[in-house]
Amino acid sequence: MTLSDDQRKQLEAMWDVYGNEGEKYTIGNHKLIQRLLFDADATFDAALAQYADVFGGGSGGGPAKDLTEECLSELKTVLGV
Repeated sequence: MTLSDDQRKQLEAMWDVYGNEGEKYTIGNHKLIQRLLFDADATFDAALAQYADVFGGGSGGGPAKDLTEECLSELKTVLGV
């Protein structure tokens, strides 16, 4: 996925909140944002599918591992998907 400079800055700011032990950190949020930032071949849908399977609802890992709706909603807004 090719990110604009503005999208990259917004994702980096989100990563400080939803990843990197930020105030709304979960490993699922962290990994999804990380993949979108650093894997040029990643698409939102493919990354979401991968991490939803691993960290999403019902994974048994509890809320510390889940992808959160708040993070997903903000990602969709930033990426325009």
